[in-house]
Amino acid sequence: MLRKSDSVKLFEEYYKPYPNIIPMVRGTAADFDMKAAMVLYNSRNYQQAVTEFDKILSSDPENEAALFYKGISYLSLEKGDKAESELKHALSLQNGKLKDQAEWFLALSYLLNDRVPEAKNLLVKIVNEKNYYSHQAEKLNGRLTGGNE
Repeated sequence: MLRKSDSVKLFEEYYKPYPNIIPMVRGTAADFDMKAAMVLYNSRNYQQAVTEFDKILSSDPENEAALFYKGISYLSLEKGDKAESELKHALSLQNGKLKDQAEWFLALSYLLNDRVPEAKNLLVKIVNEKNYYSHQAEKLNGRLTGGNE
C-alpha cells in the first residue's frame, strides 16, 4: 500500500468542490448543455460532467465556467494534471469572473500533483491579492512552510 504524501493529505483536507453558481434559466442549446453538465456536477457524477463540459467546450473553447467546473470535476476525481490544465486555461482568459476561485483550486491541484513549490508560490500570490481565499491560502501556506511538506 502506497503512503500518501503530505501534500496530497493537505489537498484532501482543504479541498471541497466549488458550489454551483451557474443560474439555471431557459435559453439557448448552450444553456441547456451547461444545465445538463451542472446537474451531473451537482450529483457528484464528475466523470459524466467532464463529458458534458467537453461538449460545451467543443463549440465554445473559451467558456470560462465550463473550463473551471471541468477543472473542479477533475480535482474531485483526483486527476490533478488534467485539473491543472483546465484551471490554467480558465485563468488565461481576459476578464475572468472566476479568477480568484481558479487560482485557489489551481494551488490545490499543485498539492495533489505533489508540486509544493508551485503551490507555495501561488498561495503567496493569493494572500497578497487579499481576496476571499486569502485567509485559507495563508493558513495552508503556513502548514506547508511549517515543515509539513
